[in-house]
Amino acid sequence: VETYGGGGPSHQHQHHHHHHQHHHQQQRKEKAEAREGLDVKRLTAQVLDLTLAALERFIEATFVDNYGPKEWQQMVDVPPRDVPPRWQPQDIFKLLKQHWFSLGLGREVQEIVTLVEHVHERHTSSSSSSS
Repeated sequence: VETYGGGGPSHQHQHHHHHHQHHHQQQRKEKAEAREGLDVKRLTAQVLDLTLAALERFIEATFVDNYGPKEWQQMVDVPPRDVPPRWQPQDIFKLLKQHWFSLGLGREVQEIVTLVEHVHERHTSSSSSSS
């Protein structure tokens, strides 16, 4: 009779580690393309757009929760537009800083927002001289 020690079925996951070679070649190819100027600016723009859209939605949702579906618009320092995007990027950063506590944000988030703002400023100042 076999005894059931710790032998169990935990030894089945050993055959999945042979796919890395191809992956590395792929990555090297992608890195080379990136170095040839795979539009980093465009990627930065997309990331910024997504981040700002998420922050905007977060601000709105929090204010709606705190003040109500109509009233929130009077409580925000920068009047929102009727349809998204409700604020300019600069205004989103301003609102985040101004309403820090009512948005319930912590120190880590503050650092992230500062970083995003920094990237945004560098991106916009480098992509167009007009603001």
